[in-house]
Amino acid sequence: MSVNDTKLSSALIKQMAWGTARAKVLADNMAHADNPGYQRKELKGISFSGLIGDKMIEKPGLKITSPSHLKSTSFNSQFEEFTQKNTLLSSQDNGVNPETEMVEISGNANKMEFLMNIYKKQRALFDTALGKHNGG
Repeated sequence: MSVNDTKLSSALIKQMAWGTARAKVLADNMAHADNPGYQRKELKGISFSGLIGDKMIEKPGLKITSPSHLKSTSFNSQFEEFTQKNTLLSSQDNGVNPETEMVEISGNANKMEFLMNIYKKQRALFDTALGKHNGG
């Protein structure tokens, strides 16, 4: 059994994939902050049942030629992106407020760091249980 085969790891990996896709959407929003008429985009969140339910459907990706290769996932196609309605208009007459986007980007980065720390601790727990020790 691999550490990635547990329900907790699967949920963490799904949530980190969502955070990665959201980081791209937020970066796109920032890139279009000066474009008149651009509407802010956001990703639909993952429900708890979506985290513990069936595994994500694998999308065609890079060919795995060795058992040590990681499976690739297409982050952007797994999550639903939508245009946010009724957002306050910025100075450029669009729905992107750079200050708000920076707060969202920072919050997303903090959440990703938190998830990664949980994943690392779970992996260390597995290594300890299996008798593997990191030198140091």
